[in-house]
Amino acid sequence: GVGTAGNTIRFADLNGDRRADYLKVNPDSSVLAWINGGPNPKEPTGGADWLWYPQGSVASGVLVDGARIQFADLNNDGRADYLDVNPQNGATRAWINYG
Repeated sequence: GVGTAGNTIRFADLNGDRRADYLKVNPDSSVLAWINGGPNPKEPTGGADWLWYPQGSVASGVLVDGARIQFADLNNDGRADYLDVNPQNGATRAWINYG
């Protein structure tokens, strides 16, 4: 973990490598990411340690509550897109992840 509440964490494949990446959605809807590098080959227990590569900020936010932010691959390119889902009516705004 990164020392934050679990309800701010999402998992989604941002880079299309078929591994879920670790995402922290901030209250202002900005997002910090760690790319999933898979099991650490140097770990003698066969993957008890996982490689996570920090990416820093991958989304600056869209001026809404971070709890509204979800991720899904809308265009079937293997990369999760950024979604703002209105909790009152389900209306959704999307930003496509072009890599």
